Amino acid sequence: MNSGGTNRALGAAAAILVLVVALLSATAAVLVHGHAWGLVLGWLAGAAALWALPSTWWGRPVFAFGWILVLLRVLFPRPEGDFLVAGDLSGYLLLASGLVFTVVAALGVRPGRGGPARR
Repeated sequence: MNSGGTNRALGAAAAILVLVVALLSATAAVLVHGHAWGLVLGWLAGAAALWALPSTWWGRPVFAFGWILVLLRVLFPRPEGDFLVAGDLSGYLLLASGLVFTVVAALGVRPGRGGPARR
């Protein structure tokens, strides 16, 4: 396998890993957002992941996409007729976190990180 193929395979594996982490952390945030500490912990975990991930195609954008997928899924009522995210301040703040994470991933908060080194 050549270097280009290896890099693509590693990028794909990294994207899958980042997506799984995003899905799990967003699900955890949804489950504990009703408590003030849970909402803050969810924000901090998401922000730390976005800060640590590079702004490559498999980093921040994939994390934000996974976070948004979970939030979109919990917006709809469950078969029992109840909701996982209530229409209160903590619920709206949790939903806003998905928008903020998407904007941060799209804009990239640290320019130059994750791109090819040019010298």
